[in-house]
Amino acid sequence: MTPWDADGLGDEVRAYAMEHVADVRAVLIADPTGFAKKGTKSGRGAAAVPRDAGTLGRIDNCQMGTFLAYATPAGNRVLIDRELYLPERSWCDDPGRRAEAKVPEEARFATRPQQVTAMITRTVAAGVPFAWFAADEEFGQKRWPIEECFEAAKQEAGLDQYQFRLYPAGYRHITLAMLALGFLAVLRRTPKREPTPYGQPAAPQSTHPAEHHEPHQTAGRLPHHPGRRLIALTIGEIRRLFNLTDKDDHTGEPGLYWSTHRRNHQAQARRHHFRRLRLQVLQI
Repeated sequence: MTPWDADGLGDEVRAYAMEHVADVRAVLIADPTGFAKKGTKSGRGAAAVPRDAGTLGRIDNCQMGTFLAYATPAGNRVLIDRELYLPERSWCDDPGRRAEAKVPEEARFATRPQQVTAMITRTVAAGVPFAWFAADEEFGQKRWPIEECFEAAKQEAGLDQYQFRLYPAGYRHITLAMLALGFLAVLRRTPKREPTPYGQPAAPQSTHPAEHHEPHQTAGRLPHHPGRRLIALTIGEIRRLFNLTDKDDHTGEPGLYWSTHRRNHQAQARRHHFRRLRLQVLQI
């Protein structure tokens, strides 16, 4: 295996995220997630054991990871730290399995709350600004934003798309997936009108309704909707648009056109929906 340091990259992932989405009002959220594995290779990979994978709704052979997410009031969601859960009796106390999976000698059993404590300690030491900490029921609470992180990381960044049997390879794959998710999340952000000090929230934008303008075309085929706010790009849509840039069949511009067109119609539908709700309230 190549000698690069997964933990060093993990520190870079956290620093990259903080460079772009740091907010003193942010919430740290801890939660475990499972990666279902089958077959004779990944199904017997590092730390894989039969257990309830949660989202599968059944007992299955899977590997478990404990993650720390960073969520801001502006809607930013990134994963900033991770620990691969190593079961005590079936892995930590089995020298043969440890050697086969290349589990480092210094790796010892830690409960998931202990793993979360270690991640929070690293986060505080790195100077990450946040206001609150929340966690799954196992740690005392339930929070949804980290589930959004898991969904995006698995569907768009390949968090669970691997076939490794070695413990270091697992850490490397998971960390690279976190980096990809952070990159997509940063691209998704709406640029701030004015730069703000590190960790300070951006000034609120005006909420006055814009004047009605009919959409018109600018240079090329891209639609332009002056005075209107489009639905924000999702992480999945950003990934799809990136995929279009690798093609030589001139699909990039039509793809961007369709994305803008669809987001405009979604924004119109949302405005009409809330207008209808307001009218219903007034009639009560």
